[in-house]
Amino acid sequence: MGPIPLGPTLPIGRLVFSAEPAMSGRGHVGCRTRETTRQLSEPDYVDNKVSRGIHGELLFSISRLQWRRPRELERLAASSTPPPPSLFFQLGVFDGEPRMGISKMVGLAAATLFLASICLKLSRNTLIMVPILFDSLIASLVAVASHNSVNFPLILGKNSDGRFPLWSKLIFAPFLLLVRAYVYVRRLKSKEPVYNEISEGLYVGGWPYSLDQLPPGGPAVIDCTCELPRSSFIPKDEYLCIATWDTRSPSPSQIESAVRWACRKRAERKPIYVHCAFGHGRSVCIMSALLVALGLADDWKEAEKIIREKRPKIRMNVLHRRNLEEWSKYRLSSKT
Repeated sequence: MGPIPLGPTLPIGRLVFSAEPAMSGRGHVGCRTRETTRQLSEPDYVDNKVSRGIHGELLFSISRLQWRRPRELERLAASSTPPPPSLFFQLGVFDGEPRMGISKMVGLAAATLFLASICLKLSRNTLIMVPILFDSLIASLVAVASHNSVNFPLILGKNSDGRFPLWSKLIFAPFLLLVRAYVYVRRLKSKEPVYNEISEGLYVGGWPYSLDQLPPGGPAVIDCTCELPRSSFIPKDEYLCIATWDTRSPSPSQIESAVRWACRKRAERKPIYVHCAFGHGRSVCIMSALLVALGLADDWKEAEKIIREKRPKIRMNVLHRRNLEEWSKYRLSSKT
């Protein structure tokens, strides 16, 4: 019995690309052979460990590639040889679970609000139109600032102690309130624990908005968000803010700063809690580097696997992995 196509396919050399989403919910690649169906994880492709001698057809999900890079897809279709595995990471196919970036998501909201304000203006509902127009302008500002080519999280004004000044609360109130509401609702619907212990005294997870969501032992907290405040029950002297947009990555220098700070706290026998909004991307990036620095993993790829075993829904993207790779090179050069 031959392989069962997942949907419309595009042959490229000996490979067949499927236009359907991948089999796994974590962005893994579905591999169908004549005998079995198995999952190939993203690190397998980074390390070029996948043999092209597998009998049968490989079905790769390119739903993201079609959405994000249609020209690259056409170029691949015209090629007579299979592309190298590393190309998929460069194109962003293996960014993890399909997800719209914050810049596009907020930009879409801004466009919707702007159109709504125009409709209200035409219907002469000026009182309602003004606040909606203001919200659309703020959303546009956030969309630009959160774009990967700009990447300016400081626009929200979150300071080093995790608080937002009054001007930020007044200007960005619609965005900040919407983000918190989204976190609350998603947390209520999710069956995933707020945090997981990766190794003894090392925790990674989501934003703790109540004391019962904080790991035990009074941990030192590394906050990787720019859109959520420090909770009042977290002491200022046990807190480090690494302000980063959702779906973006801490820079190599931010990763290094966080790792050094965490190592000092570990020397004081303090537990460490690294969190972002949900504990899937930004916080995992920092924790991967910390595991390497503490000698619990040989490199960030092994660290990612260790974290995934404890927290299966993590989904670092190409930006996280690229900056971790850059951090690794910097760290190695600083040791020699």
